[in-house]
Amino acid sequence: MSSWREELASFELEVMYNTTLSDFSVRVTNDEGDTPVLSAVDTEPLGELMADLFRTGGYGTVFVKGPVDSAGSYKVSRLEFVDAVSTLSEDATDLTGDEAPSSLATVGMLVDFVRTQSEGVRLPLQLGISATGIAPIQGVEFEPVGG
Repeated sequence: MSSWREELASFELEVMYNTTLSDFSVRVTNDEGDTPVLSAVDTEPLGELMADLFRTGGYGTVFVKGPVDSAGSYKVSRLEFVDAVSTLSEDATDLTGDEAPSSLATVGMLVDFVRTQSEGVRLPLQLGISATGIAPIQGVEFEPVGG
């Protein structure tokens, strides 16, 4: 079985291929006006993704590869990490205090939780520091690389 890092390296190629050659809208910009695109896999520790997101300024579009089924298929979810204060509804679920997830939780656990939150989620970018928000999840269809 491959590690999540090996799976992520392979998936990053799919994300580059699909975001370059398709009409996916990448709407999230950071404070510098860039549109960061990140990749994650469901078994990746959440702390790894949040560290990557922190390096991009806290905002960006994250494509997450879901679990692979017995036929070798998987779903891809798009998370939009946005400015929690100005973008999310005040009814968004707040996980910035005592409810903050562990950095050892998986990205898949976060995706599963965010799917249940119609108003989005406020999440600590780094424990005890600034907050970011996740807009409601959208599923996407990826084309296979080279297909």
